[in-house]
Amino acid sequence: MAQELLMYWVLVGLAIGLIGAFLFGTELIWRYLAAGVAGSVVISFAIAYFGIDVPIANWLVRQLSVAAAGAIFVVTFVRVVDSSA
Repeated sequence: MAQELLMYWVLVGLAIGLIGAFLFGTELIWRYLAAGVAGSVVISFAIAYFGIDVPIANWLVRQLSVAAAGAIFVVTFVRVVDSSA
């Protein structure tokens, strides 16, 4: 179960990172892919570790939503602090 959950987090992070790279029009796609995966995994792990209740009934939708929110947050943060953009 833990490996399946980590796979979901990584895939969502990759997808959000790729979308962010295309939206922000950069040639450094790897930076946004890494930021998406990092945000997805770290935020999802933190939510689970601290036992924060996310009021979504469906388990898979809850995991994907938290992973996407974390990835979007970190990709946006990277874009804001990126000095080469």
